[in-house]
Amino acid sequence: MPHLSIRKNFSYTLVQYQGFSMLECLVVVAIVVILSSFAITGFYAINNKYQAKSVLQEIKNFLHLGKQYALHHNATITLYKSKDRKSCSGDWHEGLLLFIDHNANRKLDVEDKIIRVHKFAKRGGKIELKAFPSKNYMQFRNHGIINSSNGSFVYCHGNISKALIVNNFGTIRSSYDSDGDGFEEDARGNNIVCD
Repeated sequence: MPHLSIRKNFSYTLVQYQGFSMLECLVVVAIVVILSSFAITGFYAINNKYQAKSVLQEIKNFLHLGKQYALHHNATITLYKSKDRKSCSGDWHEGLLLFIDHNANRKLDVEDKIIRVHKFAKRGGKIELKAFPSKNYMQFRNHGIINSSNGSFVYCHGNISKALIVNNFGTIRSSYDSDGDGFEEDARGNNIVCD
């Protein structure tokens, strides 16, 4: 609001205040909040994709190591889920346990040797092994071939679903979106669906 000020020479000048009104400030704050919400949503989506790739890469490393170990040491190697890094227990998203399974009984016995363990950071994602005959382990025979039928490690977090697909020969490939519908497909070409 303009007001009059008096100077020494007694002339009157009109001084006008400069600044932002309350309405202008509220509009600016609203715009910043809206843009920030888009940025945060985008950040979470990017973070979830990176996290999925990171988790599946770690599983892939374990599978490669298991296959190589089976071939080079002429041994049966078992990959199991492990929550405590000492026993076959828990869920896949808690950790991995890779060991030489001397009697091929798919159990960690006293005479078995642990090759590598890994504990996943708590990130909120879920890992599931979809395989036959068991969803609890994957085993390599001494010639590097899987001791079961095909299987897939499926990772789900939010709207992200990805998989590592393992065939009978122990060949590993990552899932991808072949039809452009925004969902990656499993070995049969079906969209990966998280339970």
